[in-house]
Amino acid sequence: MSIIEDGKGSGYKASVTNTNRLDVSSRSNKRIFYVSKNNGKAFAINLAFTQASGGTTEGIGYVTYTGNDKLYLHKITVSTEEPSGGLTKFGIWLEPTTLSGGTSKIPSNKNTTSAQASETTCMHNNDGTSITVSGGTSIYTIRLSGPNTFIIEFDDAIILGKNKTLGIKGSAATTGTKMRTTISWFEE
Repeated sequence: MSIIEDGKGSGYKASVTNTNRLDVSSRSNKRIFYVSKNNGKAFAINLAFTQASGGTTEGIGYVTYTGNDKLYLHKITVSTEEPSGGLTKFGIWLEPTTLSGGTSKIPSNKNTTSAQASETTCMHNNDGTSITVSGGTSIYTIRLSGPNTFIIEFDDAIILGKNKTLGIKGSAATTGTKMRTTISWFEE
């Protein structure tokens, strides 16, 4: 009869159930957890935007990956403080053809013990600095009514290579409406 050991050389033997199945357990988290824990390369950024002219589509911000590996988009949270109950539209775009203006923003590392910096260039409206995000390919559009928040799960399926950009545009019904977009990603 064979004995299955733990594989680490510590002499522990594996357990078998009364139905002759190996008794195992595993830990399963999303990939972003392991990249943050093991490599310190998971990031988040909050992009601020104030609607300059009600009902007009304006740039909220963008993230351009400048590293040599890949950026995996985990999720985007969009929120609006639209006071009138009117609609706020958010558009997520890949590879915008025109990017200009805005205020630079540095992403936060999700692992506070890591000194790793994100290999990105991030720009946003910052509640008043005009930013242009136009052209490209629309990958997601959402409309929210009144004050609202929505989480868009991309499950790491949107992948940016070197010098590729993700842009976000917004349009609230009321001038002066504050909108926020939080982007979460990892790099490896």
